[in-house]
Amino acid sequence: MRAPDPALVTTSLCRLGRVRTIAHLGRNGPLDAAGPGGPFGNALFGRDSMFMAMDLMDDFPEVSRATIMALAALQGVKDRVRSEEEPGRILHENRGPGPYDNPRWTYPYYGSVDATPLYVKLVDAHVQRCGSEILSDEVQDRAGRTTTIRASVERACLWLERRVSAFGLLYVRRKNRRGLANQLCPDSDAAYFFEEGRLLDPEVPYAPACVQGHAYAAFLIGARLTPDARAAKRWHASASRLRQHVLSRLWQPRMRTFALALVYDTADGAHPRPARVVASDAGHLLDSGVLEGTTHAATAKCCASV
Repeated sequence: MRAPDPALVTTSLCRLGRVRTIAHLGRNGPLDAAGPGGPFGNALFGRDSMFMAMDLMDDFPEVSRATIMALAALQGVKDRVRSEEEPGRILHENRGPGPYDNPRWTYPYYGSVDATPLYVKLVDAHVQRCGSEILSDEVQDRAGRTTTIRASVERACLWLERRVSAFGLLYVRRKNRRGLANQLCPDSDAAYFFEEGRLLDPEVPYAPACVQGHAYAAFLIGARLTPDARAAKRWHASASRLRQHVLSRLWQPRMRTFALALVYDTADGAHPRPARVVASDAGHLLDSGVLEGTTHAATAKCCASV
């Protein structure tokens, strides 16, 4: 496999960051997920922008700061069905007006469950790399109010707390019937299915294995960063309960791995049906600490190589 051409990488990063020189990367905001001029250019994707910011943080910490500030300014402030906005939720995608307006939803579009915990993890990584000053930095939110990055992290954790409280795990269920069916990475319509091959119903809530570790880590980060002792205690407890549910409900002993997801297809959600599919999704749990001290970690490492 040929190594990438450094000049081409530099040119591409400058295009994505809308800057003339690589030294200015991050000064014009977060990186777009596609280069300007393409059919999907000039778009901010929350998840992708955070992945790029995390990868570039050691060399270009200004990118992670710009990404954090932009996502905090666009963080959800109220419930809107068409855009799937909810208070504290981090966006999936944002575009300005133009020829690529989507008739299925409005922008910013918030149809993602992993963007919010990933945002909390990005803020923490930036703090570890650059110091805690960013937590006091201010942005104007979508309601026109001045807020801090620390407050945006707290609101993200409150969104997670509300979401997890329903079933004990972070779940996916779209509000907009024309919204994304699978609101995480991967988000293709065929990404989640039962062992017999039947696709999951997007109108039925399900808890994917791959996002639970992100939620677990976000709760612990939020507890560490907040000055609110009561909130910190709640989020520690939420992390502990979520971990217990991951180990007791998602783990499938006969498969020796974690279910692809738990599907809550009954009214009370008391007996979720596992999607017994062996996939690399279980590997995402390794990045969170949710499996530390358990015998499940070695199996998850094997699944990550599937």
